[in-house]
Amino acid sequence: MRLAIPLLAAAVASLALGAAPARGQAAPPPAASPAPAVAAPRVAPAGVPATASTVRPAVQSAGDAVLVRRLVVQTFVALHQANETGDYSTFRALAAPAFQARNEVAALARTFAPLREAGVDLGIAVVSPPTFTPAPFLDADDRLRVQGTLAIPQPNGTALAAYAMTFVSVSGVWRLQEIAVRDASTGNR
Repeated sequence: MRLAIPLLAAAVASLALGAAPARGQAAPPPAASPAPAVAAPRVAPAGVPATASTVRPAVQSAGDAVLVRRLVVQTFVALHQANETGDYSTFRALAAPAFQARNEVAALARTFAPLREAGVDLGIAVVSPPTFTPAPFLDADDRLRVQGTLAIPQPNGTALAAYAMTFVSVSGVWRLQEIAVRDASTGNR
């Protein structure tokens, strides 16, 4: 079953959960695939400000690593809870003002209806932590860019979802600005 999910930032991404294998056959393991396309960053050396063509590493301490992982996990859990209840008002309220301006609650419900209807468990991020590839970074506009994969156990094997998220600081609090999710095993967007 293929699930189309518009990217809330303006492009299109999708999460496709492949058809179940025939009875008695094991599901093939998911093939590794890069996360949604984001230009490879050119990292500025520590202490050098980012320019339009460079970025800074976002994780420079154990505290930074915990914060980045927490932001991603909390975003997956918030989206999962919105999908479970069909109420996207809290998910929207937790996001950055630009995200809120682009996405009304009813539009979010329509956008994520395929995930909701398929029962995709993004809340698994609590116990199956997401990976980060490439390493999280701050772009020239100080937006936190995070991408990687999330393993989602399924009855017939494990689905591997690739994701990309962008967070912005709003009054000192990191808030979601963009999100994309797709099936990493097929490369479909």
